[in-house]
Amino acid sequence: MQNNKSIIVLDDVLDIEEFESLKDYSCEETRFRALQAGDKFYYVADAPYNVIDKVNLAIEEAYKAKIQKSISFLRLASSLFNVDLRIHCDNGNVGTDFAPSHGAVFYITHDEKNINGTAFWKHNEYGYVCPSDFTDEDIQKKIMCDKEDQSKWNLSTIIGGVPNRLLSYPAGYFHSKYPRVMSGKKIKDSRIVMVVFFKI
Repeated sequence: MQNNKSIIVLDDVLDIEEFESLKDYSCEETRFRALQAGDKFYYVADAPYNVIDKVNLAIEEAYKAKIQKSISFLRLASSLFNVDLRIHCDNGNVGTDFAPSHGAVFYITHDEKNINGTAFWKHNEYGYVCPSDFTDEDIQKKIMCDKEDQSKWNLSTIIGGVPNRLLSYPAGYFHSKYPRVMSGKKIKDSRIVMVVFFKI
């Protein structure tokens, strides 16, 4: 397996017709449902199988490794909900029945007027990556308690949320959506991405 610790950015993953069809599909507000995780609600929808297959294939080609397990779904954020900072890593309890080695974001919509995408952060104590020996309990007590406190973090880089772009990263990397609050109120002006958790 090569490049398993790399951040990978791939543009134009889908052809134009496929991407426009996905965008139309994703902008139907009735597809999204509220999913509760702890005291938070997230708005998610099922991703089309053909898109999941294409994105998974792109991931396998980029990492030169087969995906053993994966889960994919659409996620929605706007100026009205999902407005927290929530700096986190994906190797803790992310609602999967397996421990992902990587996470990925496939960007469907974006803000044309403002910088947006995914931010990577450095924690003042733990650095850029969650310690590999941290349990789910450690992550909750030592990382997630700092998720909203920007004084505990330094912004490292922002990967732009370009439509039809796939960003993949090791699950232990600290990251968040960017910016904290999206500017859009209507669904077509909000942040819609396909999230992927996978193990290679």
